[in-house]
Amino acid sequence: MSFTLSSVRDVSDLVRRLPKWHAGGVPTLVANASRGRSPERVAEAVAKARALVSDQDGTVTPGAQWLGFHDVMTSEHVAEDKAAAAAYFAGTRTPDDDRRVLFLAVERLIASGVTRSTFGELAARQVPRSGARRLFASFGADTAIVSYGLRPLVKSWSAEHGIPVGEFHALRLRWREENGVLHCVGYVDDTAVIESTKGYARERFCAARGFSGEEVLVLEDTPSALRHLRGPDNVAVLVLPSVDPLERRPAQRIRQLAEGGCFDHVDAFLVSDTLDPLADLRAG
Repeated sequence: MSFTLSSVRDVSDLVRRLPKWHAGGVPTLVANASRGRSPERVAEAVAKARALVSDQDGTVTPGAQWLGFHDVMTSEHVAEDKAAAAAYFAGTRTPDDDRRVLFLAVERLIASGVTRSTFGELAARQVPRSGARRLFASFGADTAIVSYGLRPLVKSWSAEHGIPVGEFHALRLRWREENGVLHCVGYVDDTAVIESTKGYARERFCAARGFSGEEVLVLEDTPSALRHLRGPDNVAVLVLPSVDPLERRPAQRIRQLAEGGCFDHVDAFLVSDTLDPLADLRAG
């Protein structure tokens, strides 16, 4: 297996060693010693898990859905969306803010004339991280994507790249057919998945399939979201890539770990730009 195992005691230990791990270029699965699991114990738990619940943007793909959406919005709506996002991330976020930002972004897409085929084109550009296909396939149908994004794009991404996903939890859109073309005309607001409700999606998935505790591997790249997405005794892994197309995300992750009390909710850190270490563990 082309990765190493390690552990950290606290956030300062992680911050001190992270640049060296990134510079070394060798993927490292880093156990959070404060959670009471050794690196070997975490590796064993990943290998034995029976279900996978994962975020999409930044976790199983390097980028973000909204970077692609800006390519199909009008210039006016791109400017509006960027300004709204900047204000959103600069201030204190509430669940209502999360929903409002998501809904307004969809309204900008609608105003820009997006169609169903648009999502297939955007999905083709969202290249999965290396190892994603093998990792998801190792769980059979017992996988779920829980995304603060749009369900049609996540489904198109799964089909386009051959990623087997059993359930999709993300905002559903409404469509109207005109001359054989499906145009987006709205959204189903009560299907929105925001950070604070990611755990409910995981609960529904696990309850329906009868999984709990260490049977469930949970993947995220955002510490505050992982705190909500994970369940009691799940195996929670935070992805820490060395390269990120969104400049604010690396610093945001560290800040959340240091200030948001999120460190205690992470069982292990995957310091890697790929998911190959997890897929390798699953393959034995």
